[in-house]
Amino acid sequence: PLGNDTITSVVIPEGVDTVRKYAFYNCEQLQNVTLPESVKIIEEYAFHKSDMLENINLEHVQVVSNYAFYNCNKMQEITLPASLTNIGTYALSNCSSIVKITSNATTAPALASNALRNIPATAALHLPTGAVKNYKAAAGYLKTLLEQSPKAAQGIYTNGIKLYKNLIN
Repeated sequence: PLGNDTITSVVIPEGVDTVRKYAFYNCEQLQNVTLPESVKIIEEYAFHKSDMLENINLEHVQVVSNYAFYNCNKMQEITLPASLTNIGTYALSNCSSIVKITSNATTAPALASNALRNIPATAALHLPTGAVKNYKAAAGYLKTLLEQSPKAAQGIYTNGIKLYKNLIN
């Protein structure tokens, strides 16, 4: 429903494996999306400019493509599943209300340029216990995060314990 301004909630049926390009682009009133276990890929611009999107379960997603959630301004929290392997360019950028990103992946997903650019300074990244070393080793992953959103990376947590910038450089 590209550009639909009345739809507020979507339940994607089991068996669908990909949310296609522009599927919910500019759906200004879309607030909640339920994905089945079968969805593994969210393609480019799938939810771009869905300004009211607050909730989406990515539990089994492996790839979040370029600009997938760009400018989703109402999203406050997002959980990146253990299955996630790739986060595309600008995939979660300019999500101005994000306060918490939880990654359940013990190995850092590939992070494209500007994947998390301009998330708020108050945002916190929560990593699984013992995962910081893996993220640190992943081609400067946390350093890249700091470069993309230096203020947001002030709050990086593992097992509820805050890590400061000097611990991850």
